[in-house]
Amino acid sequence: MFPVTSRPPSTGRTRFGRAAGRVALTAVFALGIVAPTFGHAAPAKAQTTSVSFSTAKAAPADSVTYFVATLDDKSEQWQLANMLLDRAGVGEALNEAVSEEMKDEQSGENLPLDAFMGGEVALVVNETALEHAAAESMGSADLDEMLGSLGVATPEAAGEPAAQGVAVALDATAPDTAWAGIRQAVTEKSSEQQEYQGTTILYAPPSGDDEEGMAAAKVDDLILISMVPADLYPLIDTLDGRNADITTIPEFTAARDALPADFLAFGFINNIPALNADLGPLAPMASSLATESFSAMTIAADQPGFRMETVTIPAAGTTLPNMAEHYQSNLVNAAPENTLLFVSAADLGKTRVLDVLGATILGLAFGMGDASMMGGEATPMAGNDPEAMIAKQFADAAGLLGVNLQTELFHQLVGEYGGWVTADMATEHVSGLFASKTENPETVANALMQISYLIQGAGGSESLLSTREVAGGQVYVLNLGDEAGGSLEFGVVGDQFVLGSGDAIDRLESANGPSLVNNPRFTKVMSELPAEYNGIAYVDMTQAIPLLEAASEEADDFGGMMGSSDMTDASESCANYATQEEAQAAYDAGEPDTFDLDQNFNGIACEGYFAADESTPMALGAGDEHGDGENPFANVDLSGIEAYGLVTYNDNGMQRSSSILAIAE
Repeated sequence: MFPVTSRPPSTGRTRFGRAAGRVALTAVFALGIVAPTFGHAAPAKAQTTSVSFSTAKAAPADSVTYFVATLDDKSEQWQLANMLLDRAGVGEALNEAVSEEMKDEQSGENLPLDAFMGGEVALVVNETALEHAAAESMGSADLDEMLGSLGVATPEAAGEPAAQGVAVALDATAPDTAWAGIRQAVTEKSSEQQEYQGTTILYAPPSGDDEEGMAAAKVDDLILISMVPADLYPLIDTLDGRNADITTIPEFTAARDALPADFLAFGFINNIPALNADLGPLAPMASSLATESFSAMTIAADQPGFRMETVTIPAAGTTLPNMAEHYQSNLVNAAPENTLLFVSAADLGKTRVLDVLGATILGLAFGMGDASMMGGEATPMAGNDPEAMIAKQFADAAGLLGVNLQTELFHQLVGEYGGWVTADMATEHVSGLFASKTENPETVANALMQISYLIQGAGGSESLLSTREVAGGQVYVLNLGDEAGGSLEFGVVGDQFVLGSGDAIDRLESANGPSLVNNPRFTKVMSELPAEYNGIAYVDMTQAIPLLEAASEEADDFGGMMGSSDMTDASESCANYATQEEAQAAYDAGEPDTFDLDQNFNGIACEGYFAADESTPMALGAGDEHGDGENPFANVDLSGIEAYGLVTYNDNGMQRSSSILAIAE
């Protein structure tokens, strides 16, 4: 590790300082996630990980999220994490990447990171962040960005940026030394000072190539960081005793007691504010799925792999909906041994997910329901019971469709549901199945028959459907055409509704060959999880990772076809700038008439126009933000990552889950 020093870091401009505004909420916080690679050599003596939750004293009681990570690089958890990262094949690459980032740019010396280690770091999120997320989902943020790029500042864009609702609290081993480094990162960027309730806040507004600003303050031994000063006010108020902190919430204590005490990271989420968030057209529907509750999680390192435990606790006076009973999966016995993805749960019809999804689609398609939701004439239904409103939409649609999808299909799905996906890279054949037990198979079969009439009617004179028999039941075969390839089948087989490819449906009734329970990776990962469950998820990472890598290569090939190989990136507008740097600065700032400066969409403005200029930046290496063309992760072997498994289960009125990312030894 780098030695702790009482002096500030070198006055040379560091990469940390250069990017301080852009990474104000991630650079320090990331220490708690990737920092196990900093202290890769095992100490002479390990100790048990413990988080003091000192940073929780800065999190207001009404925080939406509090996520804390230990920075104790001498702990057993960190050493186990280092070992797992090595076994996974990414340890050396992470070391290289972190070592390169955490250096003084001029001197090349390591930054004094020991000053940051040994304590904990936390992310604190409040309701303002939800408001921003809702605004972005409704497109208003995109509109602001578009107007800004055209040189038309919106009222919100003028002046100091509004609060974002996100801040970081750092409890460092050497707070004075850590503060000296952070203070320098802020003050070297034309910063200003603000006073808030007796606390000095350093603030560097957005400027140049920094997309965000950086605000920082020190209260006792805690260092607070955000993008704008307003995001620090709630934390300062809490530390000064003007707000109650998150540890005063009974559910916070209950969650801590319900989860393991030894971990790398702990998160606590208040789900209640999301119930009142302005989700626009989706708000009434979404409210029918949610309940007042709190959730928490831990991430820990263990010999078999990385573990995650979660718990959801109902708020006082409420209960969690759809607490399905524990069961033993039958689908797992039908899934092929080479299954890529497998999921199983219980009582889909009771979850109301299909109700909400179906009602939303019907409303958008036929203009039904609340005008505030669907854009029709004012019909004050928003204040009604959401479930009654949804039922009315399905009942109204039944007159048009000839079937009530809610009562005759969705609510008929009881018992185990789920399915699997298989993929053969060599033949590019993908197969999958979704199946669910049904309460009344005949009712479901009649509903599907009516749906088949609608599909046939949509096809006009062209026949889109055919039928075939499977185990005495009728399955409809939908021809997807030559371009899509293959067909999609749905129907009732025995007492199960089925949807998927033909070979998978046939296997459901008469499994051919070994099943998933014969797969050693599946049995290994499931043996690490609770035996009683009401839900399962499994991913074979030895298959998933090569598929993702292949997809990434195809995306790179597509990007290359759309990039500089086909376009010269030499817009006539580039003549308005003396150098590429000036064009880049104007483009990054979103100045008027700069939208065409990057014609090959690689982030570099006018590179073709100024190609003769030796100072023109070269295109970055794949995944390499420094442009040196060297990506330490380019040739990483991830074959050590074997599988991911998860089970959910009930525990005394709480919904829990346990999962593991298994790493080969």
